[in-house]
Amino acid sequence: MAYLFLHHNRPLPRDRLAGTFWPGRPDAAARRALSQALWQIRRTLGPAADRLEAGQETVVLSLKEDDWIDVEAFRDLCTPRPSTSSLEEAHRLQEAIGLYRGDLLEAIYDDWALLERERLREIYLGALERLIILYKQWKEYGRALTYAQQLAAADPLREKAHRELMRLYHLVGRSQAALEQYSRLCELLDRELGIEPTSVTTALAREIANQANLAPSHLPMARAAPPVPLLEERVPIPLVGRREERALLLSYLDAAIGGHGGIVLVEGEAGVGKTRLLQEIAQDALWRGVQVLWGESVEGTPAYPYHPLVKALLVALSPLRVEQLAALVEEVWLCEVSRLIPQLSTWLPDLPPPTPLEPDQEQARFLEALARILRGLSQIAPYLLILEDLHWADEDTLTALAYLAPRLEQTRLLIIASHRQGQIREEPGRWQAFQALDRATGGRRLLLRRLNQEETTELVQRSLGLSTPAPIFGERIHRESEGNPLFILETLRTLYSEGLLYQDESGTWHTPWDETTTDYAEIPLPPTVEQVIWQRLTRLDDDAWTVLRGAAVLGQEATFRLLQSTTRLPQGRLLSALDELRRRYVLVETPAGYRFSHEKIRQVIYTGMDEESQRGLHQRAAYALEAAVPHQVVALAFHFEQGGVWAEALRYHRQAAEQATAAQAYAVAARHYERALALADRVDLPNEERFDLLGACETTMSVLGRRRDQMVCLERMARLAHNDPRRLAEVYHRRARMLVQTSRYSEAEEAAREAIRLAQEADDPLAEARARIAFGTALGIQGKRSPAIDHLQAAADIGRLLGDRRIEADAHALLSSLFLTANEHGPARLHAEAALGLYEAINYKRGVAGILGTLGRIDAMEGDLSQAEAYYQRSLKICRAIGYRQGEARNLLNWGLILVEQGRIGQALRLYQEALEAYRSVDDRRGEVLTLGNLADLCHHLLGDDDRAAQYAQAALRSCEAIRNPDRGYILLVLGCIACRRGEYEKARALLEEGLAAMRAVGKRRGEVDVHRALARLALIQGDPQAALEHLDQAETICRQTGLALPVAGLLAEKGVALLAQGQREAALAATKRAMARLQQGAEQGYLIPFAHYQVLTSLGQLEEARDAIEQAHRMLTEVLQSLSPEQREMSLERVPEHRAIVKAWQALQPRRLTFRLPRADAPTGRPLHDDEWVEVVWTVSVPDDDTIRGKVARRRHRLLRLLREAADQGAAPTVDHLAEALQVSPRTVKRDLAALRAAGHPTPTRGAREV
Repeated sequence: MAYLFLHHNRPLPRDRLAGTFWPGRPDAAARRALSQALWQIRRTLGPAADRLEAGQETVVLSLKEDDWIDVEAFRDLCTPRPSTSSLEEAHRLQEAIGLYRGDLLEAIYDDWALLERERLREIYLGALERLIILYKQWKEYGRALTYAQQLAAADPLREKAHRELMRLYHLVGRSQAALEQYSRLCELLDRELGIEPTSVTTALAREIANQANLAPSHLPMARAAPPVPLLEERVPIPLVGRREERALLLSYLDAAIGGHGGIVLVEGEAGVGKTRLLQEIAQDALWRGVQVLWGESVEGTPAYPYHPLVKALLVALSPLRVEQLAALVEEVWLCEVSRLIPQLSTWLPDLPPPTPLEPDQEQARFLEALARILRGLSQIAPYLLILEDLHWADEDTLTALAYLAPRLEQTRLLIIASHRQGQIREEPGRWQAFQALDRATGGRRLLLRRLNQEETTELVQRSLGLSTPAPIFGERIHRESEGNPLFILETLRTLYSEGLLYQDESGTWHTPWDETTTDYAEIPLPPTVEQVIWQRLTRLDDDAWTVLRGAAVLGQEATFRLLQSTTRLPQGRLLSALDELRRRYVLVETPAGYRFSHEKIRQVIYTGMDEESQRGLHQRAAYALEAAVPHQVVALAFHFEQGGVWAEALRYHRQAAEQATAAQAYAVAARHYERALALADRVDLPNEERFDLLGACETTMSVLGRRRDQMVCLERMARLAHNDPRRLAEVYHRRARMLVQTSRYSEAEEAAREAIRLAQEADDPLAEARARIAFGTALGIQGKRSPAIDHLQAAADIGRLLGDRRIEADAHALLSSLFLTANEHGPARLHAEAALGLYEAINYKRGVAGILGTLGRIDAMEGDLSQAEAYYQRSLKICRAIGYRQGEARNLLNWGLILVEQGRIGQALRLYQEALEAYRSVDDRRGEVLTLGNLADLCHHLLGDDDRAAQYAQAALRSCEAIRNPDRGYILLVLGCIACRRGEYEKARALLEEGLAAMRAVGKRRGEVDVHRALARLALIQGDPQAALEHLDQAETICRQTGLALPVAGLLAEKGVALLAQGQREAALAATKRAMARLQQGAEQGYLIPFAHYQVLTSLGQLEEARDAIEQAHRMLTEVLQSLSPEQREMSLERVPEHRAIVKAWQALQPRRLTFRLPRADAPTGRPLHDDEWVEVVWTVSVPDDDTIRGKVARRRHRLLRLLREAADQGAAPTVDHLAEALQVSPRTVKRDLAALRAAGHPTPTRGAREV
């Protein structure tokens, strides 16, 4: 029956069942036995017998949906689910372990039971191991210890489980228990298997004993000499010292496991032990259940685009990981990374190609994609990414790491990158990129020092496997090596290879001077590590040297096949030489080939070769690579150039540049273009090809912002063009575009004008259209609207005549922006709609997104906020789908603006923060300035957080100065308003007037309106309503001239307040009434309009209408603040004077209510009352209408009657004392009032003044 349950819902052949359970019986007897067994099973199942279906040939046990089997539940709970959080996974595994009460069918030893039992047991052990990992990641070592104990108990001979227990005992402070666990393991292995623990376990026990300062008596005596790491390739070199450094890196690792990742830089000289420390950290990470990835840059090979990152990602990604990433990361980012890792397209065959953008925008998209992929990986599991030798990384890799650093701070991914001191400074471009990375890491940097004398002695002891230290010998080694670990180890290897350091038959180490020396000064030690390495290698034979020279030239590409081709050694001799070099720990085997045990050894060998030998080997390497891996164009370019094969080198440099451009690695592309151009003279490259090569290089320099190099390219292109007007037109068009980018608009006009002339001379209308677009752009930025419109319209006409929809659409889009800047909404809309139709026809998504945003701005300026919001949402959706971060930022900012005007502050604040992050991700300083200005405005006017507002505004002002942006008006406006609120009126006036001048200088008419309104408020505060009215009149005139609708309602309300201050109450009322009539059109801070109306109505004594107005103002204010957090709401109501005034006015008109505990009306008198004879009553103590009753006594008696009535309605009868307390008068006064009310015929139900 158990077999049927384990194989439920599957038809099982009768022959198979008979053969499995009755293998020794004849077929007929076995089938009869099966029938008998099925009959018994059916009886056992009872009411569930219908689940068993026994046919002539097959038997099946069918389970229903609500049937439950512990084995099935156990399997399901242990099955990984990609979308499950680690906490949910732990809960599932704990539930699974609770179900596993013992091995499956322990009393049955049939093969089918044994196999299934072992399979389920392995699942159980795996679940325990996973729980241990999870709790280690959460640093809950006590819980991890519990499961480790279960694991060791379940599988006592699993040595790894005992090591886990030992580490955990040590971590929770029970080192003695860790060593006792080791002793138990020794006894168990000896008793059951007759073996010792592995060297790894013994080393762990010794390390725990050393760290805990415990006597090593718990450790068994070694039965053989310990391994000598110095001489054995497979035994790791011991880590000596570095406790503080290791602890610091582990603190960063633990923080990353907890969701606070980032980048840490490890700096140190060559050979100081950076790699060894990182190996130890990698082991620590693996023990914590962290996925570890490695990447490195290698000297002597060219800069592969993002090489160390790509190498690491290739290890991280698999079909499973990609499937998980596809569920976590939007398609656009996977598309982008597929440029760098083509395997993604294989694993995700439906992945579309990336949507084309401008080169600089594509680079920004790529960097964001890289960040999203890494963040996605960290959601799946914690990761440690180790990048070695960053001083040889390309600039693009360094730039990418600087971009990633702040974006990994809230992830479970830590990057540790090592580099050498000083070497990174040798190349200015890389040094600048590295400084940016250093700043981005927030100062998380670790400097590795050399070893001191004591540590050097320990390294010598542990490298040679000595049982006791050798201080005199260690001091001599330290004096010469100065504590550089590589120098120390190479010295020991050299002494050993020369027979000056040797072991006797008992394994004891000696030197020839042991009996006579006092300080081992006799030992001949070279003064530098390079000389030590060279001296050690001199004893190698010719074949070994041939291999070393070939490997030094090949660098990281030293595969066996390439070594064969490069060295030209016969296979047998090559294998023999490789084995010798491996045994001497000069070369190390890798899965793909061979590498040097330390890069310093490769450098020594390569620099020791003469130029002719280097050149010959590079040629061999190049042709061997071309035959084996022709797609490795970067390596081919390098080896052909080093080998002096100039034509092939140029060809591959150009291909490498194009490959780097496709991978958004423009710094690498620039380097290859520069090398190709440098080789052009050597191969006598035709001028036409040089022109095209320079054009590609100029485009790359433009993306990198290297304007001087860009200009050099243009000058060389102009010389090559000679008298060819078509090529010269292209040069001048490129020049005009560059001059616009650098804000040299007058020069840009001249270049564009010349480009137009040359294009016309060459009869090239498309070139003319492009030049006119550049001309129109330069003119438009300078405010020369009329000629700009002429050139852009001409470009649109050319595009239409030639059927080039892209040219035509671009011209219409620029015309729309030009008209919109001038607040001419009609023409702006016509051109925008024309551009939208053209962009949609050619499926140019970036253009569609941009124009939808423009249409949103037009609708926003015309007051149709809901339509504007719809346009922004459509545009934002496209921008995010194609990874257009700059467009995303622009839409977020514009959408935030209309949300503020609609009073949706909380949403606006979130959109502003997203916009700021997006602008910074693409290094758009102008966009960053705009967003900072809006954040400052929101914090000041709506949150009342003036300190934060000032910080935003000052940051925006500094950015304006840094990029020479004249558009400072809004920032000065906010700073002026902050100064006004702080009572710094003269400073406020100066800032506002400077802001007004800045607005006028750049044609910001809406900005002028806002500054005039701020100046009007300042004038009112200073008691000059006439000046306030003059500013408001000017603002109203601008609105009328430009068709601005949104500010008008607020202007009218402010005008009403100013007229009221002049005593013109009727005129003020007329103004606020007009403002109220326009309130539906979405005025910013709309609640101020009914508040102004309330102030005017109150002054006129129209209290009923005033009450309605303040109720409306308070309701609108409450709705606006609703989207804020409770803390932000409290701040806003406390710090914004207008908000405070609205709440105060509203509260003054609200009834004052108090809660009293009164006797129930039906409670008996004459005795103390029980608890259930009291009732809580809410009394309206006062209402604003009370003040309309003349006379103090009449007003009090009116309130007294209301209290009596409310008490009766709530089933209570108050005493005189209760009434006196509520009215805040004496009981005698209340008695007198009650008598008067009774005399007037009013009922006065009270319990008198007696005690109750």
